[in-house]
Amino acid sequence: MGCADYIKEQFPNARLGVVTELLSKPIRVGYLNGIAVIVLISQLPKALGFSVDAGTTLGTLGATVVGIVDGQVVVPSLLLSAGSVLVIVVLRRISRAIPGVVVAAVGSIVAVALFDLVGKGVSIVGEIPAGLPPLTLPGIGLDIVPGLIGGAVAVALVSFADTGALSTATALKSGERIDPNAEIKALGVANLLSGLFQGFPTSASSSRTAVAMSMGAKTQLTGVIAAAGVILIIVAAPGVVAEMPSPTLAAIVITASFTLFDWPETKWLFHARTSEFVLLLGAFLGVVFVGVIEGIVIAIVLSLANFIRKEWRPRSVELGRVPGVPGFHDRERHPEAEIIEGLLIVRFDAPLFFANAPEFGRRLQERIRSAGRPIRQVLVVGNAITDIDTTGAEILGNVLDELDSRGVGFAFAGLKGPVKDRLRAYGLYDRIGGGNFYPNSISAVEAFERADRG
Repeated sequence: MGCADYIKEQFPNARLGVVTELLSKPIRVGYLNGIAVIVLISQLPKALGFSVDAGTTLGTLGATVVGIVDGQVVVPSLLLSAGSVLVIVVLRRISRAIPGVVVAAVGSIVAVALFDLVGKGVSIVGEIPAGLPPLTLPGIGLDIVPGLIGGAVAVALVSFADTGALSTATALKSGERIDPNAEIKALGVANLLSGLFQGFPTSASSSRTAVAMSMGAKTQLTGVIAAAGVILIIVAAPGVVAEMPSPTLAAIVITASFTLFDWPETKWLFHARTSEFVLLLGAFLGVVFVGVIEGIVIAIVLSLANFIRKEWRPRSVELGRVPGVPGFHDRERHPEAEIIEGLLIVRFDAPLFFANAPEFGRRLQERIRSAGRPIRQVLVVGNAITDIDTTGAEILGNVLDELDSRGVGFAFAGLKGPVKDRLRAYGLYDRIGGGNFYPNSISAVEAFERADRG
């Protein structure tokens, strides 16, 4: 795994941490909800006292149902797991200061010894090998390195995506801020060290994260203490957890998964904005039924598609003067808004690019035709126009041709400096005329009215 680890070490230098910025709020909530369900389903067989061999969450759920129907449930295991869940939940309700997980774990170990539950079919953790593994350099020849690169890149990307998504989602849920590039670098260093000690590849763990969050963990010190505890056990007392029943471990993880599922945010998104809730649902269903990484990809694609949909048909409104209210306002929202004779004021709420430029031209021409009054000038309020691509410039040029043929003037208000620079590069700035660019709609209308009076 050294090759993949080195690649992960280099990710921060490529600034690949910005990928996590594609994880919008609905995706984060849907992802965590999906992880909560995956963790819950994965632990059900252990809690019921049997094992299943399935590679997917849906397969695990189906195999669990089949196991229940076939009578594979070990009743003592079920009682242990149910009792552990009850103890943890009740003690948590009473006081967060009471370590419900520890009480459940110790109580279960005592129950196993008192009632000989192993003889009644309850599985336990068993002996853990003592001592630390030796420091060993991987025996990889240079001749096989090229063949490892492709797989190493794939492993590193999957590990980074999983860790980045989980750390970003949980950090924002708890109000913390993270540096994705620092996360990647730490992941690379951890894996390099793990490889030197013949360890498994490391990345984010949804179940451990759930347990840590349920216990009120707030800082990286949690991981340090956990690592120190593991080292202490395997070096000094490997037999301490030998009698720990597996159903209790499953119960601890199951109760921890409850903290991952964000029901309040889910309900809020459902009521606040349907399109955002659809993204949440897409992330949730993708993570649960397709896979964690695949689910994130599906949700990001849906999010980008939703963004393009909104920019493709952006809001474009006619503005008017509302008595007693400064500025100019949407006539659809303010039917009492007054028009300015001879002037059509239109606000376009998006960058002007290839997808929406034709619609911009069509709407503008339609408004002129349906105005029901002579139009001598069109004023486009462009505060939200942050860019104009070459297609947008072409359509704008066609609009200017159409207006020129009708003897109608054209002006911009609120257009930003960089966008004006674009128009200069396209040759449209001089064509429109530098005097027809105004800092805001008020100054533009005042100039029109002065010219109209004069």
